[in-house]
Amino acid sequence: MKTVKMKTQILFIATLCFFLVIELNAQYIVTGQHSANDYYFNIPDTTIHSTCRAVPEQEFPVDLNGDGTVDFKFLLYCWDAQMDKGGYMSLRPLNGNQIIYDHTDTCSSNLKNGYIIPMAKSMSLNDTINNNYIWSSSVLFLLFKEWCPPLGYNYCNFSSNFTYAGVRLITPSDTLHGWIGFSVTPAYYDYHISIYEWACNINTHVGIAKTKISYKIYPNPSNGMFKMELGQMKSETKLELFNINGESIFRYNYPGLSKEPIVNFDCAYLKPGVYILRIIHEDKTRYEKILILN
Repeated sequence: MKTVKMKTQILFIATLCFFLVIELNAQYIVTGQHSANDYYFNIPDTTIHSTCRAVPEQEFPVDLNGDGTVDFKFLLYCWDAQMDKGGYMSLRPLNGNQIIYDHTDTCSSNLKNGYIIPMAKSMSLNDTINNNYIWSSSVLFLLFKEWCPPLGYNYCNFSSNFTYAGVRLITPSDTLHGWIGFSVTPAYYDYHISIYEWACNINTHVGIAKTKISYKIYPNPSNGMFKMELGQMKSETKLELFNINGESIFRYNYPGLSKEPIVNFDCAYLKPGVYILRIIHEDKTRYEKILILN
């Protein structure tokens, strides 16, 4: 019995330490991958396009962590002047957020002063995004084309075959690394960006919103039978339990100011391990680690 108890305690301590490291040092993420320790948004494939004469400019906002604030913005722009035709695709960080920088291209002509083009880095599936890159809070281009017919003095063609862009979200209490999955399709007078998904680390110090959120969870760790007190919640609170792979296991909407302010969780059927409970109340979101033992 002592051996089994000691092994259980060691497992608990090791698991807890592992997740504390993730929580306190959320300093990397892997492109194309996500877990319950990340925000993840898989949107319906959305394509924006710009044609010089019909649709000269298009934008697409990205709220990386789902807090209602636009963190990045895609911009397509196409122009058609008498001696100057071209277009570009760019990714713009807002509010001090950042994008991984790759290199700078230049092109010039004897018709104008030319261009200096800072390009975003094209990331691939399973690349690790961390602090070991050059990060920029400036506008970075995904593609830049410019030409000057009919004389053809100037022609630029700077582009990357994008699958992912590495980004990071700067908050008052943490730096969250993330990625955006998309593709770019350049064509003469017709530019397309297709956006598919994005993810970033969970902010373990969520508290930007002003809404008060107070609760108790006990016992934790447990054998799968645990309770959550929500007595001070005046409006609806949404609860959802995930496994470590991000799969939803349990959902419950607490109506607020209930005569029975305790939610009973019966998860004894689950395998021992770490689970994530998401709590959404008005404009604030919290995540709690739930540990289930044998």
